[in-house]
Amino acid sequence: MDFLQQFEKRMEFIAVVDSIVNRRNTSPEIENLLSKVEIDNLLLSVLVFIMEVTLTEDQECTIDSIAEFLKEILPFYEKQLATSDIETLTRYLIKDILQNKSQIRAYTVMDYDKGAQRNIPVRLIRDKETDEGLVVYELTSQGYNFMFRTKEIDEELGFELETVKLNLLIKKKNYRKAVAQSLELIRMLQSKRRDLQQFEDNLRNNIASVSGLDYDNMIVEINNMLQQEYESMIEINNMINLAKQRLLEEEENQGRSDEKIRQAKKDVIQISKNVERALKYQRRLLVESKAMKSLYLDQLEDSIAYTKIKVYDFEKMILRPLEMLASGSSRSSVNITNKLLRPLFIPEPQRTLNLKTVYDEQSQVREIDEEGQGVEQEEVEEDNQPLINEGRNRNHTRIIKQMIKFASAHPDGFAFSQFFETLKADPHFHDMVANRMLYLVMLKLFEEGEVDINLWLEDENNVVHEANGEFDLAYCLSAVLVQKEHYYDVGRIRIEKTDEEFSHIQVFDQKSGYEERITMNDFRFEVEMNESRITNL
Repeated sequence: MDFLQQFEKRMEFIAVVDSIVNRRNTSPEIENLLSKVEIDNLLLSVLVFIMEVTLTEDQECTIDSIAEFLKEILPFYEKQLATSDIETLTRYLIKDILQNKSQIRAYTVMDYDKGAQRNIPVRLIRDKETDEGLVVYELTSQGYNFMFRTKEIDEELGFELETVKLNLLIKKKNYRKAVAQSLELIRMLQSKRRDLQQFEDNLRNNIASVSGLDYDNMIVEINNMLQQEYESMIEINNMINLAKQRLLEEEENQGRSDEKIRQAKKDVIQISKNVERALKYQRRLLVESKAMKSLYLDQLEDSIAYTKIKVYDFEKMILRPLEMLASGSSRSSVNITNKLLRPLFIPEPQRTLNLKTVYDEQSQVREIDEEGQGVEQEEVEEDNQPLINEGRNRNHTRIIKQMIKFASAHPDGFAFSQFFETLKADPHFHDMVANRMLYLVMLKLFEEGEVDINLWLEDENNVVHEANGEFDLAYCLSAVLVQKEHYYDVGRIRIEKTDEEFSHIQVFDQKSGYEERITMNDFRFEVEMNESRITNL
């Protein structure tokens, strides 16, 4: 029974929990002040406080600092206790419960490796005396291990833990649950990618809203998720390939394929697809995180402004010459007055040529209205931007909706050029191609590689932030959902580039003949339809 190896390690966690919830040396007088659950919460809160203080440099955790902490949090429990009662409660929690009145608390566990029971000592905190004679408290190694497992380890090893689960499920040949677990890995990667995209939007809009700590946390989380786990995912992929081979051999040995083997093969194939997709997301996130580093440094560099200031010594240039003026020298008086007042009336611009403006993109000069009304006053960009963003979001959603509808009518796949010709009949066609919007959306979808509607619908965390005028696939799918539309029984669309060329000419001004030609590679869309489910929204 290899699965029971080091069973006592698992029971140690239970022993620590038992020391808190099934506490000894209880005082009925104090326990009556609060409920059992409230004291459980206070005990764990005190442990968190001790850990926080002791992990901070140059801070010491004393009985008085713990009492002050309890005084701050007791109002959350709607308790108003006198200072003396808080001090009594503090000593009760620390000395009577957590330190068990200085007595060793043991918990009996089974050690399967040795085939016998043994006692595990439980001690979460210890006290020590400083050189100044002050008694301070800190967590023991057992206390740190317990506290880290309540929150920090899950946060740091979230993706790694999910990978371990998938690995174990495959080893135990529980392929049905492994399918769901592989989807969970994809959801975690997609969620992290959405976080990265939102971080990039904030960075581009206002770098001042992004702190250096936020940037460090984001990059470190992504690096931990990718670099350490990429090899694990490769190993899982190899295990899946071996599982496929074993199922084929088992089928050949039996001479037939029963329902159990057929279902296992189907599950293994789905796991393989999901793992490949997870690897693709990992590679993409790795590239995007490196691009984010460059963007962050560029934005920082652009945000730093250097200004040259010419210091004007008013005393030297004005006051002293005025004091030295001879009483009858009107000419000198005029000269100094002219020097004093001239800058106030005729400030001269800096006479330098900005070469950047010479190379700026040339655009058509706006003509004056023929009816003589003149050039309309431009609105302030900040006031008009929300309306512009709303229009762009609406057109992005239209493109995705029409693409899904077209995919439903072409389950065998289609080319972008075919979709484009059909899209011309849409009354909003000109809005969708304005500013190259349609083509940029197609390029974004090609970068994504696929539009997985089923996975998005199954994701419980598919709430998206505002798109702010930028294309966001999750936002568009959510908008279609809000509009009470449906996805026409389309499960997934994969996008690939072809060697065929797509070209379109758009005329902007009939009088001047100004036109724009769009030329790019055509795209091929492969469609996967849902077999028996129609998603009505």
